[in-house]
Parts: sequence; C-alpha cells; structure tokens
Amino acid sequence: GLTYPDAVMTLAYNRKAEPAPARWGDLLRPELKGRVGLYNHFYMSLYTFACVIADSQGNPGTADTLLRTRTDDLFRFAREHRGQVGLWWPNTTDMMLALADRRVLAGNMHSPEYQQAMREKNDLAAVVPDADRAMVQVFWAIPRGTPRMGLAHAALDLLCSPGVQLEFARRGMATARPDTATAMAAEDPIWKSIYPHTPQQFNDLRYYPYDFYATRWDELIDRWERTVLRAG
Repeated sequence: GLTYPDAVMTLAYNRKAEPAPARWGDLLRPELKGRVGLYNHFYMSLYTFACVIADSQGNPGTADTLLRTRTDDLFRFAREHRGQVGLWWPNTTDMMLALADRRVLAGNMHSPEYQQAMREKNDLAAVVPDADRAMVQVFWAIPRGTPRMGLAHAALDLLCSPGVQLEFARRGMATARPDTATAMAAEDPIWKSIYPHTPQQFNDLRYYPYDFYATRWDELIDRWERTVLRAG
C-alpha cells in the first residue's frame, strides 16, 4: 500500500479577531480567553498544545519532540490553559458554525472542510504555520491475499495519477504529487496557503506522531478526557 497525506492541522480564525492569529502561540493571547475552539480528540489537540508551547517558548518546529519527551509537562500545560478554550468541538460543522457566529474566534480545524467554509463565508480565514505542520496520514492499502492483485495495483496507479490527484485537490484534499501541488498552487491561492506545494515543504512534511500515540493510546485517551476535557 501507499501512505498518503490528508488533512493538515489548520489555524482557523474569524477575521474579527484582531490582530489576526498568525502562529500557534497566538492562541494564548488574553483577548482570546474563552474564545478558542479545539477538537475534543487528543490526537490533534494535544499536538496543538505542543505547538503552542514550542512557539511561545521561541522554539517552533520542536512540537513533535516535545510531545514525545515531555508528555507530563504537556498535559500539565494543557490543563493549566484549558480556560482559553470555549468550545471542545466534536465535528467540523460545530466549529465552523461557532467561528461564523463568533462564539469562538480561533482554533484548530481539519483543512478539507474548512476550505469550503472559507469560500462561502468571507469572515473566515486560516493560516498553516510551516513550523510543526502536521498532517493526517491515511493509506491506500491492498489486502494481503487479494485474488485480483493486478487490478488492485492498477487502482493505486489510477488514484495517484495526475488527473485524479488534481480533482482530489480541487475538492479540498492534499496531494502527494509535487507536480500536482505546483499546478494546484498556481490555480488556487486558498489551497496554496494551506497545503505543501514546494520542494522544501514536501521535504519537511510531517504527520501526527501516530507511532508514539500507538504505544500509549489507552493511557493518553484516559489522561486527556480525565485531566483536560473535564473541568473538575
């Protein structure tokens, strides 16, 4: 099978937030207290908190290392700053509506759905800081023992072809093809502002730290729900 970059962790905001957030550390600004929206699942928002620490301490680009080596400190930080969060959103629709209604002014979001929201509502905007950019990792996989291996490989070739990749990108997805990314960046400035499209960005492409999460999944879920999501 093939690994594939999907949604990227996006810093979404309403243009009424002044000044406009430009980096993850901006989520700690006093005027955003209680006006931040974060996904209620730890795999994304624990990493967001790591980005906030790294940026606020002048070390952008170190969120992955921080999460792996200072996990206790990171949970303590998330607990101490949970008051910044006014919405733990369970799905993208809830977050987009909250941003549009200005119940929250900034937070993390999945990129594909949010691109469409930005096209429909001028008050919505986003930035994806290059430092600590994290993407969802998905797989196009062929099951072991498939009786039609040739067809399966042909399907992967089709999925990764320039034409199909370009249509995926036009529908809000990232692409693993540098040539498609270059073409799409020239075609669509919103897409260009969010997804990797330069050789350097592809070279620096990173996923959420799934390998680390997998070793401690149950523990991390329990700590997140018990010490961060719960106010008591």
